[in-house]
Amino acid sequence: MTPDLYTLTIAAKQIGGDSFAISLLETAKSYPYQSNNHPSPESSPLWGEGRGEGKFIENLNTIIMGIDRAEFPDRGVVAMKNRLAGTEIMWRHLSLKPQPEIYKQNIWKFMWDPYSQCSWPPEDKKIESFNSHVREQAKALIGEDLARTEKFTTSVKDGIDIRDTLRNWHTGDIYVKEIPPSRGSVEAVVFIFEMNPDPSKYSWRQTWYAEHGEESTLCFYATPYLEDMTGPGIARSAYGGCFMLFPPRHIPDIWEDFRFENVSGLEERLISAALFYSQERHVALVAPKPPTLKWRRLARQYKKNLVYIPLKRFSLQTIDRIRNFHVLNGKEVRSYAARFIQEF
Repeated sequence: MTPDLYTLTIAAKQIGGDSFAISLLETAKSYPYQSNNHPSPESSPLWGEGRGEGKFIENLNTIIMGIDRAEFPDRGVVAMKNRLAGTEIMWRHLSLKPQPEIYKQNIWKFMWDPYSQCSWPPEDKKIESFNSHVREQAKALIGEDLARTEKFTTSVKDGIDIRDTLRNWHTGDIYVKEIPPSRGSVEAVVFIFEMNPDPSKYSWRQTWYAEHGEESTLCFYATPYLEDMTGPGIARSAYGGCFMLFPPRHIPDIWEDFRFENVSGLEERLISAALFYSQERHVALVAPKPPTLKWRRLARQYKKNLVYIPLKRFSLQTIDRIRNFHVLNGKEVRSYAARFIQEF
């Protein structure tokens, strides 16, 4: 049951990423061996006068060990068997990508072409899959708002309504609920990963357009990617918030659109753009806290409805994988980007 160094490194990689795993390996390489301080024969419980035990312990300190053999001073070479063989040792492969050195990051930053950037396709698939999952959850919540309760007669329909059944427990009646099909769909999803974001921290604001019909139109504010270079033509950033529009269509850059100049804050501009460009009545909002009064007032102004989904409904690992993403300096970088990108 004792974990070996490979198991500890795998656990470190899953918890803290490649950098933490490499630090653990470097520490293990410099970790001192166990000291070989044997107790004196007089302090050993096997020591006894007149019975030869002391001589036995003294002779044990002078034997010569080999592979399945040992040489005793008085018996010569004899065969030995290890009763504590331990676990089987084998070669195993573990992919770890070290953090690039500072001087390399500065060279990559200097060579960056500011007129060419694109995303990393595996990360696009992750966030699009997560976006589809959130839209399905939002549609389910819309249907629950339209649910109605009635007394049980011949069918339980969509399930027993526990709340109304307990409320009328004294009558002995059972109440069931019926959830009608949700009307409309969810086209726009807003993700707010941090409330009251610092504009200086999330100074990179962009609108990305879909490369094909399976991608969404993406508007976001994030950390500056040039401050975290991971490879030649590869940089890393983190979303502070984003707005996804699916099916994709071309919209003006929301960060330069004068129609949203009257709102304050990055998250309010993002929500205003989602409410304005959504052709459906319902807009999903994933945030750490419920929408504020000002956000609901914006929804009424655009005649839309915000469907709130708590951010804590999703695991921290899922949020980290979605929130952190890479920026490539051109589509040709995709051919070798996997060598430098760490999986979250």
